[in-house]
Amino acid sequence: MHEPCVRTTRTVVRGSFAGREAELQAAARTLDNSFLRGRPEVLLISGHRGVGKTRLLEEIVNLAEAREFQTILYRIGAPRARLPASGSAIIAELARKLAASSDDRGESVRHFAEFTIEAIEAIAPELLRSDRNGSDTANERIVSLVVSSIRRMFGLCQSAPKVVVLLDGLHSADAYTLAVFEALAQSATSLPIVAGASYRPGEANQRQDVSNALEACAGIASHITVQPLGEHHSIGLLESIVGHGVAPDLARALHATTAGIPELLVGVASEGLDLAEQQRFGEMVPPKIPAQLYRLLEDWLGPPSRLMDAAAVLGHDFDAAIVGRVADRDIAEAQHLINRLENAGATTSRYKGGTTFNFAAPLIGTFCYARVNPAFRADMHQRVIEAYDRNNLCSGKFVVGEFVHHLLGANRPESVARALAVAESGKA
Repeated sequence: MHEPCVRTTRTVVRGSFAGREAELQAAARTLDNSFLRGRPEVLLISGHRGVGKTRLLEEIVNLAEAREFQTILYRIGAPRARLPASGSAIIAELARKLAASSDDRGESVRHFAEFTIEAIEAIAPELLRSDRNGSDTANERIVSLVVSSIRRMFGLCQSAPKVVVLLDGLHSADAYTLAVFEALAQSATSLPIVAGASYRPGEANQRQDVSNALEACAGIASHITVQPLGEHHSIGLLESIVGHGVAPDLARALHATTAGIPELLVGVASEGLDLAEQQRFGEMVPPKIPAQLYRLLEDWLGPPSRLMDAAAVLGHDFDAAIVGRVADRDIAEAQHLINRLENAGATTSRYKGGTTFNFAAPLIGTFCYARVNPAFRADMHQRVIEAYDRNNLCSGKFVVGEFVHHLLGANRPESVARALAVAESGKA
Protein backbone atom coordinates (compact mmCIF):
# COMPACT_ATOMS: atom_id res chain seq x y z
CA MET A 1 0.00 0.00 0.00
CA HIS A 2 1.25 3.49 -0.82
CA GLU A 3 1.75 5.60 2.23
CA PRO A 4 1.38 9.40 2.28
CA CYS A 5 4.39 11.62 2.07
CA VAL A 6 4.93 14.33 4.66
CA ARG A 7 7.03 17.21 3.45
CA THR A 8 7.90 20.60 4.81
CA THR A 9 8.35 23.39 2.34
CA ARG A 10 12.14 23.13 2.33
CA THR A 11 11.97 19.75 0.60
CA VAL A 12 9.29 20.74 -1.95
CA VAL A 13 10.67 21.13 -5.47
CA ARG A 14 8.54 23.80 -7.07
CA GLY A 15 7.76 23.64 -10.78
CA SER A 16 6.49 26.33 -13.12
CA PHE A 17 3.72 28.57 -11.88
CA ALA A 18 1.59 31.27 -13.49
CA GLY A 19 -1.52 33.19 -12.55
CA ARG A 20 -3.61 32.32 -9.48
CA GLU A 21 -3.38 35.84 -8.05
CA ALA A 22 -6.96 35.74 -6.75
CA GLU A 23 -6.49 32.29 -5.19
CA LEU A 24 -3.23 33.33 -3.50
CA GLN A 25 -4.84 36.51 -2.17
CA ALA A 26 -7.68 34.44 -0.67
CA ALA A 27 -5.16 32.09 0.95
CA ALA A 28 -3.15 35.05 2.25
CA ARG A 29 -6.28 36.50 3.87
CA THR A 30 -6.89 33.17 5.60
CA LEU A 31 -3.33 33.10 6.95
CA ASP A 32 -3.47 36.74 8.02
CA ASN A 33 -6.78 36.25 9.82
CA SER A 34 -5.15 33.52 11.87
CA PHE A 35 -1.75 35.17 12.28
CA LEU A 36 -2.78 38.76 13.03
CA ARG A 37 -6.23 38.41 14.56
CA GLY A 38 -5.88 35.05 16.27
CA ARG A 39 -8.86 33.62 14.39
CA PRO A 40 -9.06 29.86 13.79
CA GLU A 41 -9.05 28.96 10.10
CA VAL A 42 -9.77 25.96 7.86
CA LEU A 43 -8.98 26.21 4.15
CA LEU A 44 -10.55 23.93 1.52
CA ILE A 45 -9.27 23.93 -2.07
CA SER A 46 -11.33 22.12 -4.70
CA GLY A 47 -10.82 21.53 -8.40
CA HIS A 48 -10.78 18.79 -10.99
CA ARG A 49 -7.69 16.82 -11.84
CA GLY A 50 -4.84 18.72 -13.46
CA VAL A 51 -5.95 22.28 -12.66
CA GLY A 52 -3.01 22.95 -10.31
CA LYS A 53 -4.20 22.35 -6.74
CA THR A 54 -0.88 20.83 -5.67
CA ARG A 55 1.14 23.73 -7.10
CA LEU A 56 -1.20 26.18 -5.39
CA LEU A 57 -0.65 24.39 -2.06
CA GLU A 58 3.12 24.68 -2.55
CA GLU A 59 2.77 28.42 -3.06
CA ILE A 60 0.54 28.67 0.02
CA VAL A 61 3.30 26.96 2.00
CA ASN A 62 5.62 29.71 0.77
CA LEU A 63 3.15 32.39 1.91
CA ALA A 64 2.83 30.70 5.30
CA GLU A 65 6.57 30.53 5.90
CA ALA A 66 6.89 34.21 5.01
CA ARG A 67 4.43 34.81 7.86
CA GLU A 68 6.52 32.67 10.25
CA PHE A 69 4.21 29.66 10.34
CA GLN A 70 5.58 26.17 10.79
CA THR A 71 4.38 24.26 7.73
CA ILE A 72 3.49 20.67 6.92
CA LEU A 73 2.42 19.56 3.44
CA TYR A 74 0.91 16.08 3.53
CA ARG A 75 0.66 14.39 0.14
CA ILE A 76 -1.90 11.62 0.33
CA GLY A 77 -1.02 8.69 -1.88
CA ALA A 78 2.64 9.60 -2.45
CA PRO A 79 4.99 6.63 -2.06
CA ARG A 80 6.34 6.35 1.48
CA ALA A 81 6.71 3.11 3.40
CA ARG A 82 7.62 4.44 6.84
CA LEU A 83 4.62 4.04 9.12
CA PRO A 84 2.00 1.28 9.18
CA ALA A 85 -1.01 3.61 9.45
CA SER A 86 -1.09 6.74 7.29
CA GLY A 87 -2.60 9.19 9.80
CA SER A 88 0.28 8.55 12.20
CA ALA A 89 2.72 10.44 9.99
CA ILE A 90 0.93 13.75 10.35
CA ILE A 91 0.76 13.43 14.15
CA ALA A 92 4.46 12.57 14.35
CA GLU A 93 5.40 15.51 12.11
CA LEU A 94 3.24 17.92 14.12
CA ALA A 95 4.91 16.68 17.33
CA ARG A 96 8.34 17.23 15.77
CA LYS A 97 7.43 20.83 14.89
CA LEU A 98 6.14 21.51 18.38
CA ALA A 99 9.07 19.79 20.09
CA ALA A 100 11.55 21.92 18.13
CA SER A 101 10.03 25.07 19.61
CA SER A 102 9.43 23.70 23.09
CA ASP A 103 12.91 23.95 24.60
CA ASP A 104 13.08 21.74 27.73
CA ARG A 105 9.68 20.07 27.11
CA GLY A 106 10.43 18.80 23.64
CA GLU A 107 11.03 15.26 24.84
CA SER A 108 7.68 15.26 26.65
CA VAL A 109 5.92 16.32 23.42
CA ARG A 110 7.59 13.53 21.44
CA HIS A 111 6.77 10.89 24.04
CA PHE A 112 3.16 12.02 24.19
CA ALA A 113 2.91 11.85 20.39
CA GLU A 114 4.30 8.30 20.43
CA PHE A 115 1.74 7.31 23.05
CA THR A 116 -1.05 8.89 20.96
CA ILE A 117 0.03 7.09 17.79
CA GLU A 118 0.18 3.78 19.61
CA ALA A 119 -3.32 4.30 21.05
CA ILE A 120 -4.77 5.36 17.70
CA GLU A 121 -3.21 2.48 15.79
CA ALA A 122 -4.97 0.10 18.16
CA ILE A 123 -8.28 1.60 16.97
CA ALA A 124 -7.35 2.21 13.31
CA PRO A 125 -7.75 -1.38 12.03
CA GLU A 126 -11.44 -1.29 12.97
CA LEU A 127 -11.81 1.89 10.93
CA LEU A 128 -9.79 0.68 7.94
CA ARG A 129 -11.66 -2.65 7.75
CA SER A 130 -14.91 -0.80 7.12
CA ASP A 131 -14.41 -0.56 3.35
CA ARG A 132 -13.88 3.22 3.10
CA ASN A 133 -17.18 4.15 4.73
CA GLY A 134 -15.63 3.61 8.13
CA SER A 135 -17.03 2.78 11.51
CA ASP A 136 -18.78 5.78 13.08
CA THR A 137 -17.77 4.66 16.56
CA ALA A 138 -14.12 4.14 15.65
CA ASN A 139 -14.06 7.44 13.76
CA GLU A 140 -15.46 9.35 16.72
CA ARG A 141 -12.96 7.72 19.09
CA ILE A 142 -10.01 8.62 16.86
CA VAL A 143 -11.20 12.19 16.30
CA SER A 144 -11.75 12.70 20.04
CA LEU A 145 -8.38 11.17 20.93
CA VAL A 146 -6.46 13.21 18.34
CA VAL A 147 -8.17 16.46 19.33
CA SER A 148 -7.34 15.97 23.02
CA SER A 149 -3.80 14.86 22.14
CA ILE A 150 -3.13 17.88 19.94
CA ARG A 151 -4.38 20.17 22.68
CA ARG A 152 -2.13 18.43 25.21
CA MET A 153 0.91 18.69 22.92
CA PHE A 154 0.30 22.43 22.42
CA GLY A 155 -0.22 22.76 26.17
CA LEU A 156 3.24 21.30 26.81
CA CYS A 157 4.85 24.09 24.77
CA GLN A 158 5.87 27.24 26.59
CA SER A 159 5.32 29.30 23.42
CA ALA A 160 3.45 27.25 20.87
CA PRO A 161 4.20 28.11 17.22
CA LYS A 162 1.54 28.80 14.64
CA VAL A 163 1.23 25.77 12.39
CA VAL A 164 -0.20 25.27 8.89
CA VAL A 165 -1.12 21.67 8.06
CA LEU A 166 -2.16 21.07 4.43
CA LEU A 167 -3.43 17.75 3.10
CA ASP A 168 -3.16 17.32 -0.67
CA GLY A 169 -5.74 14.90 -2.13
CA LEU A 170 -8.34 14.41 0.60
CA HIS A 171 -10.56 12.51 -1.88
CA SER A 172 -8.01 9.65 -1.75
CA ALA A 173 -7.57 9.57 2.02
CA ASP A 174 -8.20 6.41 4.00
CA ALA A 175 -10.62 6.54 6.90
CA TYR A 176 -7.82 7.00 9.46
CA THR A 177 -6.38 10.03 7.67
CA LEU A 178 -9.87 11.52 7.33
CA ALA A 179 -10.36 11.16 11.08
CA VAL A 180 -7.06 12.96 11.71
CA PHE A 181 -8.10 15.75 9.32
CA GLU A 182 -11.42 16.17 11.14
CA ALA A 183 -9.47 16.40 14.40
CA LEU A 184 -7.16 19.06 12.95
CA ALA A 185 -10.16 21.06 11.73
CA GLN A 186 -11.76 20.86 15.18
CA SER A 187 -8.47 21.82 16.83
CA ALA A 188 -8.25 24.90 14.56
CA THR A 189 -11.21 26.37 16.44
CA SER A 190 -9.21 26.77 19.64
CA LEU A 191 -5.48 26.42 18.80
CA PRO A 192 -3.05 28.30 16.52
CA ILE A 193 -3.50 25.82 13.65
CA VAL A 194 -4.55 26.50 10.07
CA ALA A 195 -5.86 23.20 8.71
CA GLY A 196 -6.31 22.87 4.95
CA ALA A 197 -6.99 20.26 2.30
CA SER A 198 -7.33 19.97 -1.46
CA TYR A 199 -9.72 17.58 -3.12
CA ARG A 200 -11.37 16.67 -6.42
CA PRO A 201 -15.10 17.35 -6.02
CA GLY A 202 -16.34 14.62 -8.38
CA GLU A 203 -14.33 11.92 -6.62
CA ALA A 204 -15.04 13.29 -3.14
CA ASN A 205 -18.78 13.17 -3.82
CA GLN A 206 -18.52 9.44 -4.55
CA ARG A 207 -17.39 8.73 -0.98
CA GLN A 208 -19.71 9.29 1.94
CA ASP A 209 -16.86 9.46 4.45
CA VAL A 210 -15.06 12.22 2.53
CA SER A 211 -18.34 14.10 2.02
CA ASN A 212 -18.99 13.89 5.76
CA ALA A 213 -15.52 15.24 6.59
CA LEU A 214 -15.97 18.18 4.20
CA GLU A 215 -19.47 18.87 5.48
CA ALA A 216 -18.17 18.99 9.05
CA CYS A 217 -15.92 21.89 7.99
CA ALA A 218 -18.55 23.78 6.00
CA GLY A 219 -19.36 26.32 8.69
CA ILE A 220 -15.77 27.22 9.58
CA ALA A 221 -13.90 26.88 6.26
CA SER A 222 -12.78 29.31 3.60
CA HIS A 223 -13.20 27.74 0.17
CA ILE A 224 -11.09 28.25 -2.96
CA THR A 225 -12.20 26.72 -6.26
CA VAL A 226 -9.35 26.25 -8.75
CA GLN A 227 -10.29 26.59 -12.43
CA PRO A 228 -8.23 26.14 -15.63
CA LEU A 229 -6.01 29.05 -16.63
CA GLY A 230 -7.07 31.84 -18.96
CA GLU A 231 -5.18 32.33 -22.21
CA HIS A 232 -2.81 34.99 -20.83
CA HIS A 233 -1.72 32.83 -17.91
CA SER A 234 -1.49 29.71 -20.10
CA ILE A 235 1.00 31.57 -22.28
CA GLY A 236 2.88 32.68 -19.16
CA LEU A 237 3.07 29.08 -17.93
CA LEU A 238 4.38 27.86 -21.30
CA GLU A 239 7.02 30.59 -21.36
CA SER A 240 8.13 29.66 -17.84
CA ILE A 241 8.68 26.09 -19.08
CA VAL A 242 10.29 26.52 -22.52
CA GLY A 243 11.44 30.13 -22.48
CA HIS A 244 10.14 33.27 -24.14
CA GLY A 245 10.60 31.97 -27.69
CA VAL A 246 7.17 30.40 -27.94
CA ALA A 247 5.40 31.59 -31.08
CA PRO A 248 2.20 33.47 -30.13
CA ASP A 249 0.01 31.42 -32.48
CA LEU A 250 1.43 28.21 -31.04
CA ALA A 251 0.85 29.37 -27.47
CA ARG A 252 -2.75 30.31 -28.21
CA ALA A 253 -3.35 27.00 -29.97
CA LEU A 254 -1.88 25.08 -27.04
CA HIS A 255 -4.16 26.97 -24.68
CA ALA A 256 -7.15 26.11 -26.86
CA THR A 257 -6.37 22.42 -27.22
CA THR A 258 -5.64 21.98 -23.49
CA ALA A 259 -8.46 24.33 -22.37
CA GLY A 260 -5.93 25.95 -20.04
CA ILE A 261 -5.56 22.84 -17.85
CA PRO A 262 -2.03 23.26 -16.42
CA GLU A 263 -1.21 19.54 -16.19
CA LEU A 264 -1.99 19.13 -19.89
CA LEU A 265 -0.02 22.26 -20.80
CA VAL A 266 3.00 21.04 -18.87
CA GLY A 267 2.63 17.59 -20.44
CA VAL A 268 2.55 18.96 -23.99
CA ALA A 269 5.63 21.08 -23.31
CA SER A 270 7.49 18.36 -21.38
CA GLU A 271 9.68 17.40 -24.35
CA GLY A 272 10.28 20.98 -25.47
CA LEU A 273 8.91 22.85 -28.45
CA ASP A 274 11.55 23.63 -31.06
CA LEU A 275 11.03 26.02 -33.99
CA ALA A 276 10.54 23.24 -36.52
CA GLU A 277 7.81 21.72 -34.39
CA GLN A 278 6.18 25.12 -33.98
CA GLN A 279 6.05 25.52 -37.76
CA ARG A 280 4.41 22.10 -38.16
CA PHE A 281 1.86 22.80 -35.47
CA GLY A 282 -1.75 22.67 -36.63
CA GLU A 283 -4.56 24.96 -35.59
CA MET A 284 -5.75 22.92 -32.60
CA VAL A 285 -3.96 19.61 -32.13
CA PRO A 286 -0.23 19.02 -31.45
CA PRO A 287 1.59 16.77 -33.96
CA LYS A 288 2.29 14.18 -31.29
CA ILE A 289 1.39 13.45 -27.69
CA PRO A 290 4.57 13.16 -25.55
CA ALA A 291 4.99 9.83 -23.76
CA GLN A 292 4.67 11.48 -20.33
CA LEU A 293 1.34 13.07 -21.31
CA TYR A 294 0.12 9.84 -22.93
CA ARG A 295 0.66 7.97 -19.64
CA LEU A 296 -1.07 10.77 -17.72
CA LEU A 297 -4.15 10.58 -19.96
CA GLU A 298 -4.25 6.79 -19.77
CA ASP A 299 -4.28 7.00 -15.98
CA TRP A 300 -6.86 9.78 -16.05
CA LEU A 301 -9.34 8.13 -18.42
CA GLY A 302 -8.78 4.44 -17.79
CA PRO A 303 -8.64 1.75 -20.47
CA PRO A 304 -10.39 2.26 -23.81
CA SER A 305 -13.86 0.82 -24.34
CA ARG A 306 -16.41 0.77 -27.13
CA LEU A 307 -18.46 3.40 -25.31
CA MET A 308 -15.47 5.69 -24.90
CA ASP A 309 -14.62 5.13 -28.57
CA ALA A 310 -18.14 6.25 -29.48
CA ALA A 311 -17.81 9.42 -27.39
CA ALA A 312 -14.44 10.14 -29.03
CA VAL A 313 -15.86 9.68 -32.55
CA LEU A 314 -18.80 11.96 -31.71
CA GLY A 315 -16.24 14.49 -30.47
CA HIS A 316 -18.57 16.79 -28.52
CA ASP A 317 -22.20 17.51 -27.72
CA PHE A 318 -22.82 13.88 -26.82
CA ASP A 319 -25.30 12.38 -24.39
CA ALA A 320 -25.97 8.87 -23.12
CA ALA A 321 -28.56 8.13 -25.83
CA ILE A 322 -26.33 8.98 -28.81
CA VAL A 323 -23.22 7.37 -27.26
CA GLY A 324 -25.14 4.17 -26.53
CA ARG A 325 -26.60 4.10 -30.06
CA VAL A 326 -23.25 4.60 -31.78
CA ALA A 327 -21.55 2.02 -29.52
CA ASP A 328 -24.51 -0.40 -29.79
CA ARG A 329 -24.70 -0.51 -26.01
CA ASP A 330 -27.36 0.07 -23.38
CA ILE A 331 -28.09 3.69 -22.48
CA ALA A 332 -27.54 2.93 -18.78
CA GLU A 333 -23.99 1.73 -19.57
CA ALA A 334 -23.33 4.90 -21.56
CA GLN A 335 -24.66 7.09 -18.75
CA HIS A 336 -22.39 5.30 -16.26
CA LEU A 337 -19.36 6.05 -18.45
CA ILE A 338 -20.32 9.70 -18.88
CA ASN A 339 -20.87 10.08 -15.13
CA ARG A 340 -17.46 8.51 -14.42
CA LEU A 341 -15.71 10.84 -16.89
CA GLU A 342 -17.54 13.86 -15.48
CA ASN A 343 -16.55 12.93 -11.91
CA ALA A 344 -12.95 12.61 -13.09
CA GLY A 345 -13.10 16.06 -14.70
CA ALA A 346 -12.53 14.64 -18.20
CA THR A 347 -15.92 15.84 -19.50
CA THR A 348 -18.04 18.87 -18.76
CA SER A 349 -21.73 19.56 -19.19
CA ARG A 350 -22.41 21.98 -22.02
CA TYR A 351 -24.88 23.82 -19.80
CA LYS A 352 -24.98 23.81 -16.01
CA GLY A 353 -27.08 20.82 -15.01
CA GLY A 354 -27.46 19.77 -18.65
CA THR A 355 -27.30 16.29 -20.13
CA THR A 356 -25.14 17.13 -23.16
CA PHE A 357 -21.38 16.78 -22.66
CA ASN A 358 -18.07 17.75 -24.21
CA PHE A 359 -14.55 16.64 -23.39
CA ALA A 360 -13.00 19.03 -20.87
CA ALA A 361 -10.25 19.81 -23.40
CA PRO A 362 -10.02 19.08 -27.14
CA LEU A 363 -6.73 17.28 -26.44
CA ILE A 364 -8.58 14.71 -24.30
CA GLY A 365 -10.95 14.00 -27.16
CA THR A 366 -8.01 13.78 -29.58
CA PHE A 367 -6.28 11.28 -27.34
CA CYS A 368 -9.44 9.15 -27.08
CA TYR A 369 -9.95 9.29 -30.84
CA ALA A 370 -6.35 8.21 -31.47
CA ARG A 371 -6.99 5.11 -29.34
CA VAL A 372 -9.99 4.01 -31.43
CA ASN A 373 -9.20 0.87 -33.40
CA PRO A 374 -9.01 2.04 -37.06
CA ALA A 375 -10.98 -1.04 -38.07
CA PHE A 376 -13.97 0.22 -36.03
CA ARG A 377 -13.53 3.96 -36.57
CA ALA A 378 -15.19 4.17 -40.02
CA ASP A 379 -18.12 2.03 -38.83
CA MET A 380 -18.68 4.34 -35.87
CA HIS A 381 -18.66 7.43 -38.10
CA GLN A 382 -21.29 5.71 -40.24
CA ARG A 383 -23.38 5.00 -37.13
CA VAL A 384 -23.21 8.69 -36.21
CA ILE A 385 -24.50 9.64 -39.67
CA GLU A 386 -27.35 7.13 -39.42
CA ALA A 387 -28.27 8.27 -35.91
CA TYR A 388 -28.50 11.91 -36.92
CA ASP A 389 -30.35 11.09 -40.17
CA ARG A 390 -32.83 8.95 -38.24
CA ASN A 391 -33.51 11.68 -35.71
CA ASN A 392 -33.43 14.59 -38.18
CA LEU A 393 -30.61 16.26 -36.25
CA CYS A 394 -28.52 17.32 -39.23
CA SER A 395 -29.73 20.90 -39.35
CA GLY A 396 -29.13 23.66 -36.86
CA LYS A 397 -27.70 21.76 -33.89
CA PHE A 398 -25.51 19.52 -36.00
CA VAL A 399 -23.39 21.94 -38.04
CA VAL A 400 -22.32 21.25 -41.61
CA GLY A 401 -18.60 20.98 -40.86
CA GLU A 402 -19.18 18.26 -38.27
CA PHE A 403 -21.46 16.33 -40.60
CA VAL A 404 -18.87 16.46 -43.38
CA HIS A 405 -16.26 15.22 -40.89
CA HIS A 406 -18.35 12.13 -40.14
CA LEU A 407 -19.17 11.54 -43.82
CA LEU A 408 -15.48 11.55 -44.68
CA GLY A 409 -14.67 9.47 -41.59
CA ALA A 410 -17.12 6.78 -42.75
CA ASN A 411 -14.84 6.39 -45.78
CA ARG A 412 -17.47 4.97 -48.13
CA PRO A 413 -17.88 6.07 -51.77
CA GLU A 414 -21.44 7.24 -51.17
CA SER A 415 -20.52 9.10 -47.98
CA VAL A 416 -17.59 10.84 -49.65
CA ALA A 417 -19.87 11.90 -52.52
CA ARG A 418 -22.43 13.17 -50.02
CA ALA A 419 -19.71 15.07 -48.15
CA LEU A 420 -18.76 16.89 -51.34
CA ALA A 421 -22.39 17.76 -52.01
CA VAL A 422 -22.97 18.97 -48.46
CA ALA A 423 -19.79 21.06 -48.49
CA GLU A 424 -20.81 22.63 -51.80
CA SER A 425 -24.40 23.37 -50.82
CA GLY A 426 -23.67 24.31 -47.23
CA LYS A 427 -26.64 22.25 -46.10
CA ALA A 428 -26.52 18.92 -44.30
